[in-house]
Amino acid sequence: MGDFYRKRRQSLVKLFKRFRVEAFLVTDIRNVRYLTGFSGSTGFVFLGPQDEVFITDFRYEEQSKKEVQGIDIFIADNYIKAVRQFVRKWKVERIGFEASQPYKLYEALQRFSKPKAIDNLVERLRICKDEAEIAHIKEAILRAERAFLEVKPFIKVGKTEREIALRLEEAVKRQGSTKVPFEFIVASGPNSAMPHARPTERKISPGDLVVIDWGAEANGYFSDMTRTLLFDGPERSKKIEIYNIVKRANVRAIKAVRPDISVSDVDTEAREYI
Repeated sequence: MGDFYRKRRQSLVKLFKRFRVEAFLVTDIRNVRYLTGFSGSTGFVFLGPQDEVFITDFRYEEQSKKEVQGIDIFIADNYIKAVRQFVRKWKVERIGFEASQPYKLYEALQRFSKPKAIDNLVERLRICKDEAEIAHIKEAILRAERAFLEVKPFIKVGKTEREIALRLEEAVKRQGSTKVPFEFIVASGPNSAMPHARPTERKISPGDLVVIDWGAEANGYFSDMTRTLLFDGPERSKKIEIYNIVKRANVRAIKAVRPDISVSDVDTEAREYI
């Protein structure tokens, strides 16, 4: 697993020349995890042309030893002082950092280097998923699917949206997810018309369309899935017709996906059919 992280860091270093920097400081914790596998809440990755170091504090010393491989770990009382120490040791001056970070970081780096804010440098790499990432995403999908199938028999007339949402969240975590990606949506009857409805105490009634939007997590990667259920009752044939129109639009959009097509064009394929 460590090889994937090493290759990602090496790919990042190869971009230094293009952006005219000698080193790059990664502080966004999502990018830190992408480059090292560290799942804690605080840590920096500092990459030079030949050297690299993961910087964290004493709270994460044991965790980083378990999760971070193939890169030196430095335990620091002060993150910026640690960066300054490595700037001097590596004899680098032009330091790139993530443009999304606070101006205070720029001010701190400016005291001992020539910092340069760069937009989406790590994110450029993250756009194309590698083998490990694809495996994590597939596992997140499987966890969500298994959780839904476990809860599906519980989804009946008379159950509240909130009851179903809570049971689904529990099932997702039992499947191995350490967290849920977002607040799950269980929307029934008139609530199902709201794209981002929140689960309420409304009970499912005969004839309801029930929209369930949920997902799962695997190693920091999330899945996001939606299923629509129809309960027998009034205007059943009309609701089946509506459902099938949306389903065909969905299939049409999926078939339109190809390299170099914009996401707006894919969206248009579905909307025009509807």
